[in-house]
Amino acid sequence: MSSEKTQMVDLLSSSKKKSWTIKNFSKDGFLIDNKLYNYSILISSENIYTWNIHSKITVKNFDFIKTLKSYPELLLIGVGDSISSPYLDIRSKMSKLSIAVEIMTTPSACRTWNILISEGRRAFACLKLK
Repeated sequence: MSSEKTQMVDLLSSSKKKSWTIKNFSKDGFLIDNKLYNYSILISSENIYTWNIHSKITVKNFDFIKTLKSYPELLLIGVGDSISSPYLDIRSKMSKLSIAVEIMTTPSACRTWNILISEGRRAFACLKLK
């Protein structure tokens, strides 16, 4: 017999970080872990923040990106019920930061977020309520 020690791994314990799954989205808000957020949000695997955005999404609404500890592999932007602009200035800013960006309606962004999180991807979402 060998005298080498074998490392035991607890397969039942989870070392994954908290994953925020969006259970429901409606005009009333985002239902996440039984809490209703009735305002626009920024969501990462670590936290949920208020996204202080009013009517129109502009490149200035993304100044917070440079304050993040690390950039996400993908930035989802939910722009509301319909896409009315190609958001070229936002795409350009993210390109300069080497951040992949997907701009879509908020309902689509919520569904995409849940898929990305279930895959363990390092994503960040900016979700406009109205």
